[in-house]
Amino acid sequence: MPWPDGRRATPGYGAAVPKIDVVDEAFVVADPADLAARLARPELWRDWWPSLELTVFMDRGIKGTRWSISGELHGSMELWLEPWHDGVIVHWYLRADPVREGADVTRLRRHYVLGHKRQVNALKDHLESGRLPGEPRPPPAGSLRSDPPRGGMPWPTRPPRPS
Repeated sequence: MPWPDGRRATPGYGAAVPKIDVVDEAFVVADPADLAARLARPELWRDWWPSLELTVFMDRGIKGTRWSISGELHGSMELWLEPWHDGVIVHWYLRADPVREGADVTRLRRHYVLGHKRQVNALKDHLESGRLPGEPRPPPAGSLRSDPPRGGMPWPTRPPRPS
């Protein structure tokens, strides 16, 4: 049964599904703590989502942040950071409704999805610059590369390059 504004209730939950409900993932070869620190900066949020006001309601530290959002949209957003091999899977969730009555939901969804992809890929390019595809993340400055990466997997070996 639809709600008065046209949304449908999620079966078994009784709550209306937001008009914009997006999930995205990106893999970034970076130190989880470094990436979490970069993504926790409010000035970055203003750059990535200038038409939204974000209020942190759950600071999960190295695991990311959850926000209540207002402005052009009203709802919630989350960046969940999941360490994986020599990097981090960045999960992005946006669950919101447009504030303006009659807003073009398809255009807004596309705007936020493409904007997020552009920003997270720019950050990925910056953090991975100088690293060839398939090579593991370089160790932090000043460390020795003798310990295997997390998960106990050995460092990949690369055959010698032909002369």
